Amino acid sequence: MKRRKLLWLCAACVMAFSISACGSDEDVQSETVNVEQIGEIEEEAAEEEAAEEEAAEEKAVEEEAIEEDFEYEGDAASSYDEQYGEVLDQYYAALTEKWDEGKLLSEGMSNLTAFCYDGNPLENLGYAYVDVNNDGYWELLIGALNGDEFTGRVIFDLYALEDGVPVQIFSSMERSRYYICEEEAGGYQLANVGSGGSSFSGWHYYILDGTKMQVIQAIMYDMGNNPDHPWYMAYDEDWDVTNDTPIEEQLAEDIIASYEGRYMMLEDFDNYFSFQYYK
Repeated sequence: MKRRKLLWLCAACVMAFSISACGSDEDVQSETVNVEQIGEIEEEAAEEEAAEEEAAEEKAVEEEAIEEDFEYEGDAASSYDEQYGEVLDQYYAALTEKWDEGKLLSEGMSNLTAFCYDGNPLENLGYAYVDVNNDGYWELLIGALNGDEFTGRVIFDLYALEDGVPVQIFSSMERSRYYICEEEAGGYQLANVGSGGSSFSGWHYYILDGTKMQVIQAIMYDMGNNPDHPWYMAYDEDWDVTNDTPIEEQLAEDIIASYEGRYMMLEDFDNYFSFQYYK
């Protein structure tokens, strides 16, 4: 804009020079000076434009640095801390006050939390932000940090945001434990290992579709239905093996092992945190 105004002024000076070309020698000398001034004005305009371009480039670099800080220095996690704040506050209170299993269950929380009270409970439990279903938003996973063989890979609770409000997807219990499996195309897979006793168990595998669990495969074990061939392949979660397909034990065990080999811990994710540093 400044340069256009300066160029317009230059054009005006040239017109003035042309109109007064028949004037006196003094007029000619004066107009010669004006032509020299035009050159100076154009040079100043070029310098100003170069300075503006340099300032714009510096601003773009600063804005890019700000975006990188937001992505890599925890600002995004802080934003999700606020959105999931009610859930995180509840867990923080449960850990500091050591709620018993009855209260944990009544509050809709995993009773496995009570397995993490030895020492400093805030150090034993943590949370992670993971885009489980690959939709661009982070879900909240809660689980043990450096846990034992039983709790180490269990996801105690999974929450997702629906219209900005946390929605509980599942909560683990002793006989119904959930896991997250290493990422594959389209997102992570979730596993549930449930048992109704030594003769009746199920291994269900899911993807997360929005806030809904969608079964992709299941292995059922039901000695009561057929003691000689208790293994079944299923694609539902109704626990009714009469509409499932009998399979050999080795195939069932291979499928179960293939998922177990991909179970992940909170520490496997980039954005995981200990409750010790929550407040």
